[in-house]
Amino acid sequence: MILLKDISYEWEDGEVALKNINLEIKKGEFVLISGKSGSGKSTIGSVMNGLIPHYYKGRMQGEAFASGKDISKLLLHEVGHIVGTVFQDPRSQFFTTTTDEEIAFGLQTICKSRDEIKQRVEVLCLLERK
Repeated sequence: MILLKDISYEWEDGEVALKNINLEIKKGEFVLISGKSGSGKSTIGSVMNGLIPHYYKGRMQGEAFASGKDISKLLLHEVGHIVGTVFQDPRSQFFTTTTDEEIAFGLQTICKSRDEIKQRVEVLCLLERK
């Protein structure tokens, strides 16, 4: 379950993105958040997946929980084990420019060893070339 309680968020430049948002998503539910450009859809997703407050450093008020755990107290990779988000622009979800680096990055975020990352990247890149 994801629970947002009275979430407000202001970007570092002072722009208010969210104001008093309350949302409950129960286990097994799939949710689509739609709206006009700039309405806060991606910001809500960033609160749910932990990018806010762990990556984006604006000012957040309220509480966000995933599976009963306070998202602000979890490590970012721990949130990733609980919450998945897909944004409107897939390019904004990639952090590298090559397939093997992107695979490695994903494995790094869940604390896999260098040897395991290397092995998995080699296997997946071989499969990709078939």
